[in-house]
Amino acid sequence: MSEEEKIIGILKKYTEAFSEEIPEKIMGLWTDDGVLMPPCCKSFVGREAIKKNYHFQFGYLKDICHCILHFNPEKIRINENSSYVVGTLKDILHPVNGSQVKEKIVHQGKFVMLLTRNNKAGWRIKYFIWNLDEIESYFKKFELLSDSVN
Repeated sequence: MSEEEKIIGILKKYTEAFSEEIPEKIMGLWTDDGVLMPPCCKSFVGREAIKKNYHFQFGYLKDICHCILHFNPEKIRINENSSYVVGTLKDILHPVNGSQVKEKIVHQGKFVMLLTRNNKAGWRIKYFIWNLDEIESYFKKFELLSDSVN
């Protein structure tokens, strides 16, 4: 398996674990000192902070919608022990039965993921930076989602 295929495998494992809403499975893909940088939010530094973010995110959304994430890598560059992936992403929120949200919500954005490699663990995520093309509509929809929780 080529190094590029291994990195694409990390993206696939990430989207699978994200869709399954299992933070511990996602965390197996990160370095100990990884940094998650979502839009309009503080950065989450280190495994515990990143894991807490995922637990919060999945807990908040569980009665509202189920999120499916898709990556479309457009460029992958690989050095000896580091690499980066640049591409687009799609975040699809499917309403949960009983939620006030009745139709799926689709967001599109961009991402940069930097990975490092060590001999035992292989490729791991060091930085994951992402944004959304229409951030204002994203937060307006989440205000609507927030109303459905109360």
